[in-house]
Amino acid sequence: MVKTRKLPLIEDFHNIPAEALVPPEEQPYPIPAHWKWVRLGAVASYTQRGKGPRYSESRERLAVSQKCVRWSGLDLAQARGWNAAVFDGLDSVRRLRDLDILWNSTGTGTLGRVAMVPLGFSAQAVPMAVDSHVTVIRTIELMASEFLFRYLSSFGVQHDIEDRLASGTTNQKELNLSTIVSLPVPLAPLEEQQQIVTYLDEKLRKIDSVREKLQGFLNEADARKAALIQAGVTGHLTARWREQHKNEVRDLDGIPADALVPPEEQPYRIPAHWKWVRPVSVFSDATDSKRKLKQNEYLQQGQFPVVDQGKVLIGGYSNDPQLLQQTHLPVIVFGDHTRIVKYIDFPFIQGADGTKVLKTSSVLASKYLYYWLANEPVENLGYRRHYSLIKKAPFPLPPLEEQKEIARILDTELERMASANELVAIAVTNLDAMKRQLVSAALAGKLPAA
Repeated sequence: MVKTRKLPLIEDFHNIPAEALVPPEEQPYPIPAHWKWVRLGAVASYTQRGKGPRYSESRERLAVSQKCVRWSGLDLAQARGWNAAVFDGLDSVRRLRDLDILWNSTGTGTLGRVAMVPLGFSAQAVPMAVDSHVTVIRTIELMASEFLFRYLSSFGVQHDIEDRLASGTTNQKELNLSTIVSLPVPLAPLEEQQQIVTYLDEKLRKIDSVREKLQGFLNEADARKAALIQAGVTGHLTARWREQHKNEVRDLDGIPADALVPPEEQPYRIPAHWKWVRPVSVFSDATDSKRKLKQNEYLQQGQFPVVDQGKVLIGGYSNDPQLLQQTHLPVIVFGDHTRIVKYIDFPFIQGADGTKVLKTSSVLASKYLYYWLANEPVENLGYRRHYSLIKKAPFPLPPLEEQKEIARILDTELERMASANELVAIAVTNLDAMKRQLVSAALAGKLPAA
């Protein structure tokens, strides 16, 4: 049975029951004088948590869970089948309808997420109801569902969920029905609500369109970086440089036959004056088996940085100078398990557990080796060791002068890429802030003049 409501529904905007009004000390922010702060329960004809379903392999009836409630909308691909006999025994009011608001009421990471059943959606979909982790809010005629949806999605309400609305322990927080029903919501005349919804839909659609393009740019950042590095270690990046310096570049003569890779093992074509060589002929393992530091001995601050196979450049610190790596700098640190590559040109202490320190011969520039390893020349074996594969992988060796030019170009272009990515990320952040400000202003009755 559906619980009996305690708040009277508002039937007349100009004659709101006293119990439905929010006292001044509880009103979240100023609104126009002709608007009213009211309790959510007074503008919702139905506010109720769902029931725990009996699941079924059949999808003729659907159980809508927290996973289905996305900021992007209702995602029924995440819904599970609900036993038809049990579902058909539910009170009909529990079946989802167009413009129902779904509010995730439990769950770490999903608590507070809101979605709305689109207009015309229920007629095209199979019968569905929410499970016990989602609350359904169905508004009265004086409250536009879209307006309330915008309010519940707003930064202020979402921030308050974590700050004061949710109850329970850290991992068991939930939005109680009593909290939802008593939540202050702004009530404007219906016509104004609809104008605000139309305004926000138009403005936010434009912002989202720009944001989507910018986010797409950021999503492709790693692919652009990888393509540029690959162009460097395959010779494409220095084609013009080779033409300009064809009379200056020295040939790679004198390489021992046993250091060369036979044609049948060469993975791709390289410029004619480059050579495919065995890695052990141009760099070696300088890992110190004695001077290394276990992760549980790292300091958060200290005199000497510790470099290991982790994602961050510096994993920790130590104050023990006896542990400093003795190899001539610069060197390359390679994660035997992680395949993470670091170019190190400062005194450091070697981290233990999978940290490989590589030094180059006189014919190989350290930065070129760094970029070759960054191009991921061996397959990902997960957390297994990879250096044994690196030692066997064919190595494309250009003349030293060209290696340095490749490294210079990559350094310059990757820095430009990083700067561009940073600017775009700032733009995305600013657009998100603009959206929050726009919604907040609109829900406070501060629409710009026509």
